[in-house]
Amino acid sequence: MASLARTYAIQDQTVGFPVEVRDATSGAATFLVPSAAAARLIPDAFEIAEVLPGRGICSLAMVDYKDNDLGDYNEMAIGFMAVPKGVRPTLP
Repeated sequence: MASLARTYAIQDQTVGFPVEVRDATSGAATFLVPSAAAARLIPDAFEIAEVLPGRGICSLAMVDYKDNDLGDYNEMAIGFMAVPKGVRPTLP
């Protein structure tokens, strides 16, 4: 069976994938946000999936990578629950 591991040159450094993370700390938070404001931050092909009238979900994630193959760095992600325009989400 062939290995799925690959290596790439990134900023004059050889990096293997998948990257091994040996030590990291993470956190996450989720908020109800105004749908109109959130809609300005997503691509036009999508719309915010409203869980309450005028309110959508925004999630934040933060990671402090302390020991890994890429070096010490911090990462942050922001995401919105969204659907393609014209599709009505079904919520439980």
